Amino acid sequence: MTPTNARGFSSLPVELYLEIASHYGSTHVSPKQQTIYDGKSFERRATLLALSQTCVKLRGIFLPLAWQQLELREAQEFASGLTRLLNVMTLYNPALSSYVKAVNVVVPNNPSTTTFKELAYFLRLLPNLLTIQLLNVQDKFATAFSEAFNYKKCILPRVRTLLIADTAIHLVACCPKVRNVTAVGSCKARFVRTLASTCQESLFEKKGASVVEHSPQVISISHYFCDGDIMTEEIKRFTALRHLYRLKIATAETFDMTIGSAEETEDHLVLRHVNVNLV
Repeated sequence: MTPTNARGFSSLPVELYLEIASHYGSTHVSPKQQTIYDGKSFERRATLLALSQTCVKLRGIFLPLAWQQLELREAQEFASGLTRLLNVMTLYNPALSSYVKAVNVVVPNNPSTTTFKELAYFLRLLPNLLTIQLLNVQDKFATAFSEAFNYKKCILPRVRTLLIADTAIHLVACCPKVRNVTAVGSCKARFVRTLASTCQESLFEKKGASVVEHSPQVISISHYFCDGDIMTEEIKRFTALRHLYRLKIATAETFDMTIGSAEETEDHLVLRHVNVNLV
């Protein structure tokens, strides 16, 4: 007896399904995403979820792809969206947590008192998380953020890439395997200066989080929209990061010219084993 849909869409080879999914975009996180958000990632996930509900075979193919990248961006639905994801990961289907590889978060302007603690708890539930984009952490909430993302309590062991607000520097120490750190924000050089200080001293001293000790595998640090001066002596501190090969500092005026440019890896200044791009 011939199975139902033996010659239909569900009978295609797995490679063709993956090819179809590739046309809905990828989970790549770019620094440019912090300025323009077109909703394509939501469309991608909605389409993949719809395909996963077609039949058992397609569920096994498209459901993991639909959960590869999660978004928490809408201010009005941020709290409910985070609560919903926590319920899914802890109560309804914990197995889905293993599919998540990237999380994109835009913190609302007025987060609740528990937002950062819930966010830190949620990220810890994702064993295969590789990339975090976390933006719009305002100065007035820096203390609440640092308490929630204390490296002694919040460890994200597999994260390799961070694209974060310059005020979210504490997240770096929570990621012992992080290799690429990009900060976005008008900080008067605060992010780079503070991170540089951790190469010799503890991060914010009382926290005792040294980037050299807790995130020793960093190979690339970029900071966009930096509107302050960085001293050469501060730059030299980064030589303590033995794997670091690039430090890029870009102003708002040079942002569009430096992202993805062919000269991105060009050596402008060499300090021992560190190649520093000052643009």
